[in-house]
Amino acid sequence: MVIKSSLPLPHNKETVTEREEHVLITEYLIGTNKTINETKEDEHSIIAVSPNDHRWYRLIELRNGLRCMLVTNNSYEDEEDEDDERSNQYDTDDKLLSSDADEAFFKYHMATVALYIPAGSLLDPSNSQGLAHLTEHLLFSSSSKYPEINCLDTFVSYHGGTIHAYTELEFTVILIEISSNRVVETLDILIHSFIDPLMSPEAIYDQIQIIDDESTIAQFDDYYRTSRLLAYLAKENHPIRNFSWGNKKSLKDFVANDNSSTILKQFVKDRYCVPEGMNLVMISNESFRIMQQRIERLFCLMKRSFKTLPDYIGLKEPWNTDNFKKFHLVYLSEDIHQLRISFPLPSIDEYWKIKPEDYIRFIFAHDAPGSLNSYLKNKLWTTNVDFDIGDSQLYHNSSSSLFTMILHLTRQGLKNLHSIIDSVFEAINLLKRLGPLKRVYDDIQLADLHAFLFQEKSDTITYADTIARNLRKYPSLFVLFGHNLHLQFEPVSIFKTINALDPRTCNIMLISRLCLPYCDQIEPWFNIQYGQFDIPNYWISYWLNPNINPALTIPDSSQYLAVDFSIKPFDIPSNEVTMSFFKVCDFISFIQIPIILLEEDFGTLWYFRNQETLPKGFLRAIQLPAQQSIVKIESCQSNDCATHMSIFFEHGITSIRDYILLEIIAEIIQESLEDYLQTAGSNHFTCNVTLRDTYGIISLQIELMFSSEIYNSMDVVDYVSKFFVHFKDLIMETTTVEFERLVNMFRNAKQNIDNSLQACVDRYWTEIILNSFIFDRNNQERNALDSLTVTDMQEWYNEHIFASTRRQLIIIVCSNDEIKRTSSGIISNNRISHVSYDNQRNQYSIRSSVGVPIERLPRLVRRQDLLDEDDDDGDGHISLLQSKSDSKLRCLTTKRKHNIDLYYDHQ
Repeated sequence: MVIKSSLPLPHNKETVTEREEHVLITEYLIGTNKTINETKEDEHSIIAVSPNDHRWYRLIELRNGLRCMLVTNNSYEDEEDEDDERSNQYDTDDKLLSSDADEAFFKYHMATVALYIPAGSLLDPSNSQGLAHLTEHLLFSSSSKYPEINCLDTFVSYHGGTIHAYTELEFTVILIEISSNRVVETLDILIHSFIDPLMSPEAIYDQIQIIDDESTIAQFDDYYRTSRLLAYLAKENHPIRNFSWGNKKSLKDFVANDNSSTILKQFVKDRYCVPEGMNLVMISNESFRIMQQRIERLFCLMKRSFKTLPDYIGLKEPWNTDNFKKFHLVYLSEDIHQLRISFPLPSIDEYWKIKPEDYIRFIFAHDAPGSLNSYLKNKLWTTNVDFDIGDSQLYHNSSSSLFTMILHLTRQGLKNLHSIIDSVFEAINLLKRLGPLKRVYDDIQLADLHAFLFQEKSDTITYADTIARNLRKYPSLFVLFGHNLHLQFEPVSIFKTINALDPRTCNIMLISRLCLPYCDQIEPWFNIQYGQFDIPNYWISYWLNPNINPALTIPDSSQYLAVDFSIKPFDIPSNEVTMSFFKVCDFISFIQIPIILLEEDFGTLWYFRNQETLPKGFLRAIQLPAQQSIVKIESCQSNDCATHMSIFFEHGITSIRDYILLEIIAEIIQESLEDYLQTAGSNHFTCNVTLRDTYGIISLQIELMFSSEIYNSMDVVDYVSKFFVHFKDLIMETTTVEFERLVNMFRNAKQNIDNSLQACVDRYWTEIILNSFIFDRNNQERNALDSLTVTDMQEWYNEHIFASTRRQLIIIVCSNDEIKRTSSGIISNNRISHVSYDNQRNQYSIRSSVGVPIERLPRLVRRQDLLDEDDDDGDGHISLLQSKSDSKLRCLTTKRKHNIDLYYDHQ
């Protein structure tokens, strides 16, 4: 069944209003004389759009049940007779490009694809927590048709695209952005990952390593930590309580199972390869005809499964447990103080037109006098009031909701904690006494409507993600705005939600580093230290019937909400020497009018006093010395066990050609260094390789983060230095053909045009901020790519990274205990000549006195075909690595893996 298009495709836009399938959001809100049945039928046959949205939309449903939203800026269709002729011009590789002209036109336009899959973490078995997250990673791995490991990621990256994915409680979303002429190949790889995935044991092991890394990184994020603790407080055996991130420990039993590959294949077949539950969104500049032909030809390979979609509605009341209805003190290393009050609610999905939670949030977070936010700020107890609802499925899913109020406390607020909580329930009691007010709801409705009518064009990845999720939740009429607009005022539904804010069922959580002495329990997955206490009964008794606080009121309606957006006439200022043809900003008032000194028949002498308003700044830059310099700085958070390291290789003043060469080298180092660090047998490294532009001075920057409790920072410096020894071999072995493949990948990325005006403005503004003013940078970089050779890359590597005259700076931010530790192995190699301590700056400074060439580092690498798994090989070599998989170093340009054993020579 094909659902009617919301926007017709005429040969000119003047005929758009003649089609009944098209409706503007303003027309829908004004209303018509249609009956209720006709209105309900329209909800599933048309799409309401903003009058300022110039994109075109078409919603189709394939034979296998997959729903697809096509979005394009190209509104012109070919003639019917040309359609029949050109529809047969598919090439043998299923590229489905109608002609060479089409391929040339769309070559540099990006297409975005979002795929919604109705399977999430709630499907994780209790003995394999994180299985859905693991499956998400493995979907990009390989299939019978495309057996190469990580073929999808490799293909998308090679053609200048990006790929993202995330797993929620009830669904998984895959987001891909790539050049339009590569969409078919990309989707073909993706579809076969569902139809016939390989799920090799090697791929499973590698992806478990990756999700274990992600889990380790998430432990340092406050948002993830608090969300994890809330999930841990849910009912026993409830799937929300499961550890959805997954790591080696939670998936240990699954990996130990010899049939893990078979289990995963069946899991994908039963839960993921369900086209009748999938939603697809494609945003491109191609015509609807081309996009629809591609979608139908590719996704019809997935047969209708006739399986029942998961029903999560029965998983009700996950928070109806005594552990949740407590007062929790949570230790956090950062110097922040938060009070979080969470109220469990029934699922608010059925109230999506009303959004009662937004009504409560609007009143509490309002900055007007009389609001809770303003009252607490005036008391100097809080700095802000935030809310957590709808951002994650933990707080908003089909079975339950969690309304969480976040109050950012001051030191004074900590001393008045009980009074703050009393004020919160006094404000809730105010809402219960006054009931829902239509004037407040009208303000919310009008503000959101204006935001939708005059919204700017967002990035296509976010937009496609939003539409893909909305297709599952809302009728087609509301797909574009159902998550934002407030369409219906129902006092009964709003009052039910207000009454659900019950102190007898809430959870109160105080997050602060001052809570450490009271934290006697530990959450097992993220090692969150917390303490659990009963809420006194007399507190609850007061909160149920609090006193009336005269300082708390409902904010008045805003007088600044505009209702008239018509353009008003205005006067254009002019004088005897200047004339403006358009209205300009007030900055022109700074321009001084010239003074006439002499006026004769043959000419006029002017005196123009130039008074620039911008200050003249003279910046002094210091060139790094030709040596390796190391600086250690104590972290401002003394209890933080994370060490941050930045390694700079200074290039100097650069040209376009040098800049693009460094981009290529950074891309190669990024993936190779990640693989190299994984060979350490640990998942506690986070690395990022970028370019740093400091007033026109370009440096190659490597950022590392790791735990100081596991690694000494100086040992990591030595370990990274050894990486560059190994990496030189790969650089020198890179052939011209391999280098050209890498250059082509960058050339494709530089040929893509801006998807939005905002992207163009950001690109130009960056040039202005950096004082480079190269507004055609992409064109110049494409031209520079043509002149690059593999010899240029090898020479730069030898000169700036591998030579004794390299200008290298290493900055290490770590705890004080780690600063005082030094590596005996490094000192024995005489790489550090003196260490000094600056009492005023409270930091250690370690600097080498001479430039030690990296070639003098002991070469601790010996190549051989197989990894020796013995700790002691009998020849005086002790293996540093113990891993189930081979220790390998990957070269991005060739995708070859070199077998490298790492040994430490203790002699």
